[in-house]
Amino acid sequence: MRACLALKYVPRGWREVKVTFIPKPGKSDYTDPKSYGPISLTSFLLKTMERMCERELRGSALMNLPLHDKQHAYSLGKSTESALHQVITKIEEAIQNKEICLGSIIDIEGAFDRTNFSSIKGAFSRHKLEPALIDWIVYMLSTRIIKIAGESQPIQIKKGCPQGGVLSPLLWNMVINELISKLNANHFYTVGYADDLTILVSGKTASIVCDLTQAALRIVERCREYDLTTIQIKRF
Repeated sequence: MRACLALKYVPRGWREVKVTFIPKPGKSDYTDPKSYGPISLTSFLLKTMERMCERELRGSALMNLPLHDKQHAYSLGKSTESALHQVITKIEEAIQNKEICLGSIIDIEGAFDRTNFSSIKGAFSRHKLEPALIDWIVYMLSTRIIKIAGESQPIQIKKGCPQGGVLSPLLWNMVINELISKLNANHFYTVGYADDLTILVSGKTASIVCDLTQAALRIVERCREYDLTTIQIKRF
């Protein structure tokens, strides 16, 4: 495994991935392909290597430059409950100040499937990850050979992280971290959980709140830089 990292190489057998589709719970129409989610089944040796890389990421790069504290998915000590608590606390604060609070829930399509490799590499560079580790992870992602269950023709992957991959959740967190950080830096209170973001804007008048919300959503448009799109925006 040390040789793999030093040579920035992944054996072909490790790169061969079997993908199977499982039904998503609660869907009304299972004739719709979007009602199914792909799960990647990979070599246990690759999973071991990914786990080693994850420990290195969390123990070095993310210690020196942590992810934003308002990202709650795949983070130690955080959960949907902690994310919900932050959202409710902010709304209650606005009510106590007799302000109008407008929330926008952003659902991002393609959190794992569509993220391009250059965005992942850029996130690594921002966190000052070791070049050898960057190259190995990008090589592992970009040279995967996918075989769909029931089909014989292999497919070469051009973007995305494998759903079910050991590293995939952390890689997504690192990519979306820039967006969460930028929104909060511009005073748009934003809480993230995986591919869902909640943006809360408060103010004394409806016009101010609407203008600020539009400004926040313009920042969200930068998702297109990662080949991602917002498929749904709900306001409350």
